Formats: sequence, structure tokens, C-alpha cells
Amino acid sequence: ELRPGIVHRIDKDTSGLILIAKTDQAHYLLAQKFANRQVQKEYHCLVHGVIDHLEGDIEQALDRDPADWQKRCVSNGPKSKDAFTHYKLEERFSYASYLRVHPRTGRMHQIRVHLSYIGHPVVGDKIYGLKHDPNIHLALHAFSLSLEHPISKKQISWEAPLPNDFVAMLENERK
Repeated sequence: ELRPGIVHRIDKDTSGLILIAKTDQAHYLLAQKFANRQVQKEYHCLVHGVIDHLEGDIEQALDRDPADWQKRCVSNGPKSKDAFTHYKLEERFSYASYLRVHPRTGRMHQIRVHLSYIGHPVVGDKIYGLKHDPNIHLALHAFSLSLEHPISKKQISWEAPLPNDFVAMLENERK
């Protein structure tokens, strides 16, 4: 009954927030909120290439990559699951763009696959990104979560500041 459980997880190389429930009841109620898309999530990322518009939507279903079961890909197959990602341009650089990303669904590797699909892979992404930056950390950060508390019904939010290496990447791009 007092067993905690992870409700919001992130990819291994992604920095930022995770959400852990203290009890089975809280875990169940929080998981329902995620399943019913009642949680607002914001990620920050640095992507390759200059995005020329201020915001956009990516609505492409995802499935397992037939060549590698650990990867995901855009697909219209019978087992594909809907995936929706909204992004806003925060800052443009010479060869990169800094984005705030709001996934409406929570599919594995969703942000990384979607941004790669539109030609702007996340900097440092060794799976879906460019192959020439193997020593750069993944520039994807789970910045904030906001939801109605399952017991008190109060709106609650959390934020995790950008890690130092991400800030350093942004400063380097600004130079």
C-alpha cells in the first residue's frame, strides 16, 4: 500500500522532471490523469537547423521501428499509436533552434522522433539525430509538469531548471 511508483518517466539521456507517487492510490489516480491527457508537460530542447516559423504542430502516429525494436518511427501501420507534439520557437541561432515543446501524448521517444521527422533532430541525439556529434549530451530537458492534485484537487506545478551543460550549449550558440 505504501509502495511508491514512477508515474512520469523520461528517456535515459533526457534531463529534468520525473513524477513518483507515494501510494498505490496516488499512483493510480495520477496515471489516469496522464492517460486522459490532463497533465500539461513542457520540454526544452535545442535542435539542429533554423526553424523559420514561430510555432508548429506535428501529428504523426508512432510505432516500433521494424529494423530495431528499441526504436520508434513515424508509421501508419495497424499497431501505430496517435502522437501529437506542439512546439514554439524560443530562440534562433545560426545553425540551431531553441524550442519549448508540449507533447499532448506521451509516446516513447515521441519528441525526438517527431522533431527528427520534420528535419530538426535534437542536438546530441545518438539514436534519431545526426551522427557527427557523438560527445554532446542530449539537449532535451523535461522542464515542467502541471496538473490537478488527485486528492486535494488543487492545481500544482513543478519546474526543473536547465542543467549546466544545456545552458552552456545555449551560451555557445549565442556567441
